[in-house]
Amino acid sequence: MATARAVAAFTAILVCLNISPVVAEPIQVHLFEAHPDLSRVIVKGPFAIISPVQLSFSRGTYEIIAAGSGRLEIRSGSSTVLSAARARVTAPGPAGLYLEAHGSPHHYKGNVVFSCHKDGARNTLIVTNTVERRDYVESTVGSETQPGWPIECLKAIAVLAQTRLARLKSSEELGDSTQRQAYFGADYARPEVRKAVTAVWGRELRYHGEPIEAFFHSTCAGGTSDGVNVFGDAAKGLVYLRGVECSYCKDSPFWKETVTRIPISSFATVFGDKSPHVDGMDRCQRPLFINYELPVGSTHHFSGYQFWTKLGQRFGWDKAPGLRFKMTRRGDDIVVTSTGAGHGVGLCDWGAAGQAKLGKKYDEILYYYFPGTKVQ
Repeated sequence: MATARAVAAFTAILVCLNISPVVAEPIQVHLFEAHPDLSRVIVKGPFAIISPVQLSFSRGTYEIIAAGSGRLEIRSGSSTVLSAARARVTAPGPAGLYLEAHGSPHHYKGNVVFSCHKDGARNTLIVTNTVERRDYVESTVGSETQPGWPIECLKAIAVLAQTRLARLKSSEELGDSTQRQAYFGADYARPEVRKAVTAVWGRELRYHGEPIEAFFHSTCAGGTSDGVNVFGDAAKGLVYLRGVECSYCKDSPFWKETVTRIPISSFATVFGDKSPHVDGMDRCQRPLFINYELPVGSTHHFSGYQFWTKLGQRFGWDKAPGLRFKMTRRGDDIVVTSTGAGHGVGLCDWGAAGQAKLGKKYDEILYYYFPGTKVQ
């Protein structure tokens, strides 16, 4: 009875202070989101299969393969340990489960579900991590920042990561790529990151009492853009996504121009035989709309953001790291020149680090990039 009264009293205090208790339910993260053709993942011991059977492995290297017909196989050399439609795997201890895909190793806390998806003749793996929110936020802050960045910058990004979770719908799944916010596993939860997350745990950035759409990116390289100019109707009414000048990110390697080439023969298979035409720029020189003609003669109209996303997905994000880009035809190549990294809306990660180095507090940094908001 005493415990019940204490909980009720504590909840009443939170209500009076307009503080929402942090929801404790774990979340779902789609791993290796940037590799939709994933068919093979390496897992190393110690780990345990907890369904559909229970098996433990203290050591060794195993492969999880999309074997076909809606089934996956866990193999050790030429031997098949398990053949099933799906498998739930976890690892003992604080380090997390070791997974490696496309040569990139990571550790993941919680448990990981593997399932096989068949699309025509192609069989792929779908990998989902169920992880506690605190572990997820710590990993995200570490994944989005650099070692050595000031703690006030880390606090600002921790608030945004929690704000994004506050808008998450029930059973909604997040991805692990920079398309929303990076999540590279437990290895990125550095000590200074955990300290920053602890300092601001339970805080969100709100506008008129509601959690905002918390957009952030690596490097704006001179200024951020209005959300509506990048995301169109999806950002209508989000008045706090207002572009601001920013020279605080000059330490970023993406401040200077990135120049790459794409052979016209490759470019034409995606964007047609003619060079795309840029139709308008915003005040930060990010393209608003792009038109291009397909070989069959039809014209496609895309926003600058849509075109940039398609360019990155088809040819690699190194071709135009930032949405502020331009294209010229030179000989047998399309030359792509860009500055910055990311879509350029909301908080600039490198800019936040620069402001923190100048002595700005985390809430001051947030209010600069999201005018009219309040940390609650």
